[in-house]
Amino acid sequence: MKKITIEKLFVIIGFIVGCLFIYIIPPFQSPDEDSHFKKAYAISEGEFFASTNGTISGLKIPDTMQEYIQEKVSVMSNREWKYTYHDCYYDQLLPGEFSQKTLIEVSTSGSTPIAHIIPAIGIFFSKILAPFFVNGAPSTALMLYFARFFSLLAYLTIGYFAIKITPSFKKSMLTILLVPMSIFLGSMVSYDSLLISISLLSIATILRLIYDKKAKFDKKGFFLFTIIGYILLNIKVIYAPLLALLIFVPSEKFKDGKKWRTYFALGTAIILLTIVFKIPNMLLEVAPKESLSSDQLMYVLSHPLSYLKILLVNLKDQFWTQLYWMTGNFGLLDTYLPPLFIFIILINLIITFVTDGISEKIKITNKQKIMIIAIFIVGIVGMYTAMYIFWTADVFNQVGGNQITGVQGRYFLPLLILLPLLCSTNLFLAKKKIMDFSRTYFNYSVIVTIVCLSISLIVNMTRFWI
Repeated sequence: MKKITIEKLFVIIGFIVGCLFIYIIPPFQSPDEDSHFKKAYAISEGEFFASTNGTISGLKIPDTMQEYIQEKVSVMSNREWKYTYHDCYYDQLLPGEFSQKTLIEVSTSGSTPIAHIIPAIGIFFSKILAPFFVNGAPSTALMLYFARFFSLLAYLTIGYFAIKITPSFKKSMLTILLVPMSIFLGSMVSYDSLLISISLLSIATILRLIYDKKAKFDKKGFFLFTIIGYILLNIKVIYAPLLALLIFVPSEKFKDGKKWRTYFALGTAIILLTIVFKIPNMLLEVAPKESLSSDQLMYVLSHPLSYLKILLVNLKDQFWTQLYWMTGNFGLLDTYLPPLFIFIILINLIITFVTDGISEKIKITNKQKIMIIAIFIVGIVGMYTAMYIFWTADVFNQVGGNQITGVQGRYFLPLLILLPLLCSTNLFLAKKKIMDFSRTYFNYSVIVTIVCLSISLIVNMTRFWI
């Protein structure tokens, strides 16, 4: 432990566990992987934006691919279904035939290409290397495994640099990145892995700008935050408020002290980039769909107190369920870690956050903590409100209902990094035993993390193979 840096430790553990997840989890047995894969495949074919036939907008997907995906997704919640080595072997090594394509509606068709460019590169490489493995085009499964591997590499790379550049809270970042659900998503084709790692990178970079005397907000920083801002704003806007912490970066970190002018230019660049990438989808002529979203929005605006009550009740009722889903709900949200290990993971997270806040020399100010709490609340409320307006009303075909559905525990993972910042304190500097424990707990935390990751792999092996 003393001879290896935390960021390298993350890459080693993450690469081993991630590769095992890639193999153990059968094709399309992770949340929304079918939709994310279809978008990545379309990008690999040069189709960066949605197409339309006048009635629907979507992506051109090969019929054989769609049939294969539907077959795999159809086993959702069937815990008696097992994947076999025979399936694994022939799914990958039989050549694919993708000449016949059909325009189909895909939930990710309108998303920014940036969200799926990494798995698309993986699919592209599978096409190049296919002649070495199969006599023809790569199968859907072979393309998927390459896409997963490249997604894992991106997750590990971004996570590595987040831990490396942050001047503080490295231990908390490693623990968050190696939460079983985090590394599971990091190994699948999903933009959740990008959001988790990018969110941590944004906080790491901001902390570096605030507390590292040598750090400057230069052109590289401007470019980095333009990309981060664009990704957060256009994939899941609820995480964009993380960048509000930039207000605490000292003015002397900017050239000629032009802090707010730089931020104005940064916001302008992000908005312009957003507009450029949205134009192709805005030009599509598609017949409008019936939706209750606008009516639901009007209900929220006209009945704020009633909605507040609905929100608080759902937050209370879903609290423990969301914690469970955030830490260990694999497969198509139908494969659960035993409750004992969920408890261990949550306790380990809490102790790691608290000990990190106590032992780190860098301390978060009260003003910063107020902003952090505001960002956290905005993220949670925004998450539930968005689902209430744009999902719940259409699912239940009801405006002003008492239930909020569609929120999934994995959505909270990018916000976890805010919690160790809130634990930052000077209260225990004179308490030698507490300080010593806080400095050494990470050694035990890593052991707990490895054990829980091992159990997670065993659970998935048992669920899908044995």
